[in-house]
Amino acid sequence: MEGRKRRKKLTMKVVLPDHIIEQILSRLPARSLLRFRCVCKTWCNLISDCVFIDLHRKRSIERGTITKLNLKSKDRRYKSYLIPDCANPNQVRKIVYPSKDTSWFSCNLGSCNGLVCLKQENLNKKSTLCVWNPSTRKYATIPQHSPWDDSSSYGFYYSFISNDYKLLKITYQNDQSSLLMVYSFGENTWTNMGDISYSYFETDVGKLFNGAIYWIAYDSNDTKFTKILVAFDLAHETFLEVPMPENYYNLGASSVEIIELAGCLSLVCNNRLVCEVWLMKNYGRKVSWTKLFTIKPPNDVRSFRPLYIASKDEVLVHINNERLFLYDKGNLKQVDIVEKHQASGHEPEMHEDMLSVSKLVTRNFTTKVIKGLHILWITTSPRLGKG
Repeated sequence: MEGRKRRKKLTMKVVLPDHIIEQILSRLPARSLLRFRCVCKTWCNLISDCVFIDLHRKRSIERGTITKLNLKSKDRRYKSYLIPDCANPNQVRKIVYPSKDTSWFSCNLGSCNGLVCLKQENLNKKSTLCVWNPSTRKYATIPQHSPWDDSSSYGFYYSFISNDYKLLKITYQNDQSSLLMVYSFGENTWTNMGDISYSYFETDVGKLFNGAIYWIAYDSNDTKFTKILVAFDLAHETFLEVPMPENYYNLGASSVEIIELAGCLSLVCNNRLVCEVWLMKNYGRKVSWTKLFTIKPPNDVRSFRPLYIASKDEVLVHINNERLFLYDKGNLKQVDIVEKHQASGHEPEMHEDMLSVSKLVTRNFTTKVIKGLHILWITTSPRLGKG
């Protein structure tokens, strides 16, 4: 009798309160949560709930960042990795893009609410556009209204006005204007939006941040072709110009890059002597810029790109478009991610790096083209560093 009672006690289930289960699950990686949806209907409903997803998103941001690296070997084959912790580069996970052919290179055209828009191109310059679910590895191709060209810049975003995902394509026409095309995922069509008075956009992809997409462009009305900061306002779906930092034009910067740093939209301004980093604050009111720091790179450094504020004094930087270093008061310490993960047995070079937070995201889609892609494990723009 006592033996049966003992066995009965051992087989009794321990039932945790729902709020405890929610707290535990909200701290798990998104990939684990996607597997746990099949445990029971209750867990599936919880993991798909918008309130839970928002809680998981906030916890993911608090945990830190993930670095995405695209490595290119001497035979021009590409491999991509996710590095959860820059201080511990051995813990990496390979990214498997939609194309299984490693000769294809995938360029991220933007991520929004969990969807990742990609351009994939092979060595023969054949290219495709697609929207991708990195967790389930499902994707849907986007029709191209014209052959791919290198003079276009893109912006991927969600429109609250039309309740639709859209892809901007800005194509250089001449020194006076560019052509704006917009692809609607809901209608599965491209629409010609006419000309805009910006002749050239410096980057292939705009920076989505705080309700707008930003580019460095050239003013068509200025005979000196001055660099300006332009933004596509997502609320009104219109372009506007954003004032540069007060002393920007005195710096004589040879290159300007838009990044996200310390939770703010930032400008990295380089000339041959110094690198200045500016943060934008007071969004929605008069634009204000605050200089974060000025760095004097070593003499043999051609390009110096801050990526992340690793600590109070250390900044993770990308140097000469090849290597990652920790910069601390003039001292450089190489981060050996590239050397430890060579592509195809050759010495690889850094092709691209992007700091991001991985999170679980959901959205109830009504459009057929992206059906089944609504729960994702993705890379998105985080709140970086210490604001």
